[in-house]
Amino acid sequence: MDFFTRRTFALLGIGGTAAACVVPWSHYAGLYTVLRLPLWGVWLATAAVLHAVSLLRLVRDAPWIRPAGVALGLATVAAALLVQRGYDDGAALHGPVVPLVRAHPGFGIALAALGAMFATGAAAVMERAASDGGPR
Repeated sequence: MDFFTRRTFALLGIGGTAAACVVPWSHYAGLYTVLRLPLWGVWLATAAVLHAVSLLRLVRDAPWIRPAGVALGLATVAAALLVQRGYDDGAALHGPVVPLVRAHPGFGIALAALGAMFATGAAAVMERAASDGGPR
């Protein structure tokens, strides 16, 4: 993977995470973004650190970056799934008066997973060796 592909992956990861912050994660008597769901800060913190590592990989290739990228990618997806479990938590979204409607998950979780996948790819994918015929 060359620098420009890695940069594109890193930017797509940031874009996916940014879009996941504004696209609804829950349809429950209204549309609710991730910032209304319980434990949203855990997901956002892991995603921010993952993106920092993927951007660091653009300028540096330390031996710890690839394993850290994979671990942070898995942690970010796990945190997103943890947050998504609260998409129908009426008490957290509405307070003491909970409407009697059925909750539906939104598209935000898919964007969060795509953002984590692209950022993990930018941080963890090894470059092709010069013997493969590609640029290093």
